[in-house]
Amino acid sequence: MNGCVAVFDLGKTNIKVVVFDLSGDALAERARANAPLAADAQYPYLSLDARGAWAFLIGALKDVGARFPIKAISIATHGGAGVLVTDDGLALPPMDYEFGGYGVIDADYEAARPPFEETLSPSLPRGLNLGRQIFYLERHFPAEFAGARAFLAYPQYFSWRLSGIMTLESGDALTVTNGGTNNACPVAQAGTSVCPTGFGTSAQDGDLFDELNVSGNPNRGHFDKSFTQQFNTAAFSLPPMNVRGNSGLGTVRGPGANNFDLSLAKTFPIRESLHFELRGDAFNAFNHTQWNGINTTYPSSDPQFPFGEVNSAREARIVQVAAKLVF
Repeated sequence: MNGCVAVFDLGKTNIKVVVFDLSGDALAERARANAPLAADAQYPYLSLDARGAWAFLIGALKDVGARFPIKAISIATHGGAGVLVTDDGLALPPMDYEFGGYGVIDADYEAARPPFEETLSPSLPRGLNLGRQIFYLERHFPAEFAGARAFLAYPQYFSWRLSGIMTLESGDALTVTNGGTNNACPVAQAGTSVCPTGFGTSAQDGDLFDELNVSGNPNRGHFDKSFTQQFNTAAFSLPPMNVRGNSGLGTVRGPGANNFDLSLAKTFPIRESLHFELRGDAFNAFNHTQWNGINTTYPSSDPQFPFGEVNSAREARIVQVAAKLVF
């Protein structure tokens, strides 16, 4: 890897971004003090300033990124911290493990937590057990808790906010089936070794559950596939009547996936207890054509989609923009 690594070091009392070269030498540093946010009427607990830390991180990366080629970002935070999130961001401000109000749920939490022999995690004071923080939030904010998607460790939360989602798949295993005696073969194949009678055949247990005969490997390489030929259809032929074919289950691979979902978010502080959030999400951001179904029945009952041809696709690019005033 050519370039530099930016390390985001988030501690309880200080935050910094340090840029290192590949030799481990520090090239630049941006830092500021850090402190928890006091309890208020809306959130009556000591909380971590996740939004402030995020704003500092983005500003520092913008600054050092203008001077150095940043190729990777490493996230390190203090322990005993986790974040309850929705699909869009924070469900609730993350709790500070030094909050002094955990005592109101301690008895119920201790009764609910598994024994040490099961978890190998001792019961620690205040919020040093993340389970105690989760228990507190569930009890005091049931609606927000029910709407959350996940509870992320603090480093994972910042990595999640910085990262998109890339999906690469080779394709599902699909089973090729015999269309049965009611379906006619294509005219060009009727009377040939592929389709001797001009119609599909059937094993003794009925139509639509029977495989074809296959010769060799019917799968094509990624760059050899086309819209009309997702696999080598010539490798298949109809078995005689009342005989099940030898193709078996999962013989061919369906279309693969090459998908990128990206998000960008910006927080604009207005005053101490008020800020504006702007977020944009792009699903299938590069608008890559992605087939997700092919006709695996021969003879086909639908002349619009011949055997081996694509018959459906995933959605094209979707972009959504959201704005939120948080107070």
